[in-house]
Amino acid sequence: MRYALSPRITLIYLLIVSVAADIVYGVLDFYGAGSLRLSLLYRMTILSAFIVVLLRRNDLHAWIVKGMFVLWLISLSVWLYTYGKVPLWIDLNFFLRIMFVMAIAFLAYRALECAYEEGKDLRELLFSGIVIYGIVASCSIVFSFVTGIGRLTYGEWAFGIKSFFTGGNDIGLTMLVALVFCWRSFWISDSLWNLFKIILVSVAIALIGSRAAFGGVIGVTGIFTLCFLLFRPSRSMKTSVYKVVVATMVIGISSFTFKYVNDNFDELAYQVEKVTELLDGLSPRAKLEEAGAEVLEQRAPIHDAFGQGATFFFEVYDLYFLRYPMKQSTDVLPYKAVEQDLMDIYGMYGWLLGSVIILYHLYFWLLSVRCFVAQRDVLNFSCLLAITMYLFHGFLAGHALATSQVSTVIGVIYAFLWFNKVYLPKESVN
Repeated sequence: MRYALSPRITLIYLLIVSVAADIVYGVLDFYGAGSLRLSLLYRMTILSAFIVVLLRRNDLHAWIVKGMFVLWLISLSVWLYTYGKVPLWIDLNFFLRIMFVMAIAFLAYRALECAYEEGKDLRELLFSGIVIYGIVASCSIVFSFVTGIGRLTYGEWAFGIKSFFTGGNDIGLTMLVALVFCWRSFWISDSLWNLFKIILVSVAIALIGSRAAFGGVIGVTGIFTLCFLLFRPSRSMKTSVYKVVVATMVIGISSFTFKYVNDNFDELAYQVEKVTELLDGLSPRAKLEEAGAEVLEQRAPIHDAFGQGATFFFEVYDLYFLRYPMKQSTDVLPYKAVEQDLMDIYGMYGWLLGSVIILYHLYFWLLSVRCFVAQRDVLNFSCLLAITMYLFHGFLAGHALATSQVSTVIGVIYAFLWFNKVYLPKESVN
């Protein structure tokens, strides 16, 4: 099979057009023209191309993913038999979002494969695309913060702005992955431009105002700063100067942040309260997890195996809002996800399909571990850190495995690991 688009254009379409489509749709929606679902149209083209590529492949990877579709259809039949009817659109929508990371992985892998057959190496383009994704999203958030045009993360009562993106957690995690590869660029070439990219993306993530955003920036910055200071070879006086600059910058920004929080405590009270709850061991989704666990305990054994589909979300909704009626959802349809990916996947798909989905992601995490152990370079470390953040965030707070934005950047990382394993088992780009 040959692409209508060149491999290079395909990769650019997967990454750069993705964030552009989300911003354009966000602007239209902000000004009341949300019926023009450009981002949905973009993702439907991705999924359509994915189906074509998947059906034409006969390797083990392709058959595992085909098996997921078959298991989903079998599960759907079980739900129809046991419930009499199913909310098909919600079921299909959630399943396609789960499969989106695989769609990106297959298309990006095929692009790398075609380029390799033509004697070209486009692996570096993947990571440049992730960085550009983060820069474009950061510029949008900074623009909204400066002008006040855009969506607030929580509302007037709390700090945070998510610009023209619909989900603060979704875009925040995506930008954290981009921040990892901004640091990787700075590690390779410690230029002022690469340092500026780190600052820009870090500031934009912090402006989102979520716990994941603050914690992620602190974690990624702390890890890479420590590695840069301790393990980055000082090849020249410039590198030594940069180490001093980076250390000073981190200390200065940390001091400014603590002072800002202290001076604006009322505006940041919501974030401080949530961070305190997290430090006390309270899960971000504790009440929803409690409702979800009770639904799982009460369901029939056949649903433990095949799941309940979106009916699980309807039952969680009924139980959750029965206990907390003052927090009744204003959604048109009465359903509510737990927003903890592990429980949502098990609740919807049971241990059969649910286990295959989770093992698919764990395979690539283990592959990233193997690559880093075999070759301890900054690229393999970045891939490992990005996938670890993705899975940790999904299992702890959701908004990962079924989110198309972060799945886009993680999907190309999966494609890179897959391509290296098949074609270049002993090579790395850096």
